[in-house]
Amino acid sequence: MKKIALFYILNKAENLKISVCKIIKEYYKKKYKIFVSSHSNDLIDELNNLLWTFEQISFIPHCTTKNYDKNSPILLSGKGSFPKKINLKEYDVWLNLDNEMEENYTDFEIILEIVSQNEEERILSRKRYLNYQKNNFEVEHEKL
Repeated sequence: MKKIALFYILNKAENLKISVCKIIKEYYKKKYKIFVSSHSNDLIDELNNLLWTFEQISFIPHCTTKNYDKNSPILLSGKGSFPKKINLKEYDVWLNLDNEMEENYTDFEIILEIVSQNEEERILSRKRYLNYQKNNFEVEHEKL
């Protein structure tokens, strides 16, 4: 099975949190199980709230590591304790909201990355891009 790393490039006007919710919705509609990670607990809390409200007509079922539900198709994870009962191999998609990579990133079928306009972050994104390529991921990019 081919593995894909997709880099979403934000333009200056794009809202990161709303963009992330739209990306999550896209993959949720395709019936993927999605793991979203960030070292920013504040960002995870904001996404947790936004997934309830970012669209008037829809709700995207999700949980966090704090209120983990193994039947939830979307798991939001911030920094801190990660319960041992969570098996990331059950997730198809990893949405990385950090400049670091998960230790077991090759377990995911699809990896999604967000590339901001910040030059330091862009340099780190390029390094991850090359790393995915080196590890036989089909690497693509798309503008938001």
